[in-house]
This record gives sequence, structure tokens and C-alpha cells, in this order.
Amino acid sequence: MEEGRHARPSLSTVSLDLRFIAHEAIARIIARIESPDAPAQQIVAPHALTPGRALRDDKS
Repeated sequence: MEEGRHARPSLSTVSLDLRFIAHEAIARIIARIESPDAPAQQIVAPHALTPGRALRDDKS
């Protein structure tokens, strides 16, 4: 988020593995086409929290 760079205190962000998300999205579409009656699946994408200054212990 470009605007978040200039926020004070700095904002926390979540980094997502976009390659993983894209790969899984395509795989799920193909699986749905091949098996339309298969149950839905829950998939958790790799992610990382980058705390902004407002969440850090040291507020310096």
C-alpha cells in the first residue's frame, strides 16, 4: 500500500505470497471443473505480519 509509507505512526502490513495464491486459485478452478460436486476446501496462504510503529514495543 503506497499511501501507508507516509503514515505516522507507520501502519502494520500483511505480506501475502501472491505466487502461492495464484497457483492455488488455478488449481482450485481446475479441480472444480473436473469435480463440480467435490466439497469446498479451505486453504491458508503463507503470510507475514510486518508490525508498524504503533504495534511495536519500542515507540522511539
